[in-house]
Amino acid sequence: MKKILFAILVVLLSFAFSANAQPNPPANLQVEITQNFFGPIVKLTWDAPTEHFTKYRIYKKDGAIADSAEFYVRHFGVRHTEFFDHWVQGGNTYSYYVITVDQNGESEASNIVEVLIEEPGISTLTGTITADDSGDPLPETRVKLIPVEQGRMIFTYTDSLGNYSVNAQPGDYFVRFEKWGYWFEFYNDTREFQNAESVTLAEDETLEINAGLEVFTPPAHYTVSGNVSDADGNPVRAAVRVFRVAHNSFHFRNGQTRTDSLGNYSLTLREGDSVAVYVCPVNHDLLSEFYNDKSTFEEADKILVNGDITGIDFVLEAKPILSNGITGIVEDTLGVGVESILKAFRLRTPEGRHNVYSVTSDTNGVYAFGNLIPGEYYVFAKPNGNYMPTFFKYDGTQSMHWRDADSIDVDSTTIVENINFTVLERPEPGEGYICGKVVTSDRVPVEGAYVFAYDEATGVGSYAVSNSRGVYSIDGLTPGNYTVLGDKYLYSNNAVNSVQVDYYTNLSSNQNVVLVADGVTTQEENEIIADGYQLDQNYPNPFNPSTTIKFSLVDAGLVKLSVYNILGQEVAVLVNGNMDSGTHSVSFAASALTSGVYMYKIETANFSQTKKMLLMK
Repeated sequence: MKKILFAILVVLLSFAFSANAQPNPPANLQVEITQNFFGPIVKLTWDAPTEHFTKYRIYKKDGAIADSAEFYVRHFGVRHTEFFDHWVQGGNTYSYYVITVDQNGESEASNIVEVLIEEPGISTLTGTITADDSGDPLPETRVKLIPVEQGRMIFTYTDSLGNYSVNAQPGDYFVRFEKWGYWFEFYNDTREFQNAESVTLAEDETLEINAGLEVFTPPAHYTVSGNVSDADGNPVRAAVRVFRVAHNSFHFRNGQTRTDSLGNYSLTLREGDSVAVYVCPVNHDLLSEFYNDKSTFEEADKILVNGDITGIDFVLEAKPILSNGITGIVEDTLGVGVESILKAFRLRTPEGRHNVYSVTSDTNGVYAFGNLIPGEYYVFAKPNGNYMPTFFKYDGTQSMHWRDADSIDVDSTTIVENINFTVLERPEPGEGYICGKVVTSDRVPVEGAYVFAYDEATGVGSYAVSNSRGVYSIDGLTPGNYTVLGDKYLYSNNAVNSVQVDYYTNLSSNQNVVLVADGVTTQEENEIIADGYQLDQNYPNPFNPSTTIKFSLVDAGLVKLSVYNILGQEVAVLVNGNMDSGTHSVSFAASALTSGVYMYKIETANFSQTKKMLLMK
């Protein structure tokens, strides 16, 4: 008994000694200056083990180490061994040190570092803006300086005499002139950003650029007309809606009319517009459709308005008679209804059959599907205007890939209600772009595929829809690294990682996306014997918050599967031990990590491979 009590006492004393041990201070604190879109950033890095309960407190002084100013807490606790300080200005000196904080208390201070952020020289751009036809000065013209690489976008306005002057950091810029009632243009006399010529602003020098703007002539208007009938040739009373389309992708309601007693309609549209025409019959026993006998927006024939167009006719088919459906509402993050086009995909049966239904919501975002063939459905919302599309998920989060969506069971008699969407706005647009083609593995173009561009820093971006030739173009992007993801129902998705977008070279063309048609799958899979080492792409990708990684081993042995952040720091170890040969599957939960690009790496005695994945929260 005495021996047991003595052993317990030794354990308690050891624990108390360990609990009261002061943590070690961070070592080798380093400082450097980086740059982002908005200006200079101080980056701190240090050496220290990353423990589960360890944080690092950042102390800062506005001045040099020898100055009399006092240090203050810049950040109370970061978990990684790096910190970015955005609250700095050119021409100032700053000092820093870091301490370790854990359950045992605080460490001594690290070494102190000092950094001087040099004040950049100032360049000046001046000039006069006039009207091309008269030579008169143009007051209130906006002059915009768009940095070629990194830096802040700057703009100013001309005075009553058409003169302007603006200061900027030295560097290369695109210059754009914007005046209401005149054609916007870039230097040197071009309206297309891709053809724009950059200018160089040298330090402490003044550059003069004058420009003449051409008066904007409103486009002509033409009529688009046609007839709506049923399969027996009877005229149909229907609402005819027209959506103006940009790059085969974004759509904006451009007008609506109704057919007359003979089923005829006519709409007045602007010259140069590309439009999709949609018919919604008053008789709900008939199916709605896009022109030309297309059920979805993505595959609808787009009509270019370059004159009066006739013969845009519709022959509507009868619906099956079933008293079921799916209803809901599409809203933005403020709870305001968003007019949208919605699709309901019936999951493919083992025999390979599937169905796609399409409806438009009202102006308040309210929609309803009816007369659906019973089965499991995915529902997809494509909002009108500057919003991102998404599949439906019960938790309200966004899902750009159909495999990540939640399915909805529809029987023959039930209306499934409250299938609601909250859609996110697209970010503020830039002037960059990504373009390419969506094709199958045998190079056949894929029409109607969505291609998303995710900013690797923020997790948001933009999208486009491929046309009949498989071509897509995602514009309005700010400079940075993007992950490109293609998606279409009944195809597997494909990511093209680390596409660089910048204003100078625009090396973001020809980013082709390959989609592979899915085969019929079941929930049960036979055991697979690996005939070679292989590390598969994680699924889903992008993911939130968990994903699955599969790999195949030829021989049994020691295996390590780790996850790293973009800086190469190990953030998780998923496997570290002996494993049998064959195919294995590991789940990775990333709820504690921030959005961004991560790498996962497998290491064995005979094999090593690394792949990327994208976490989007």
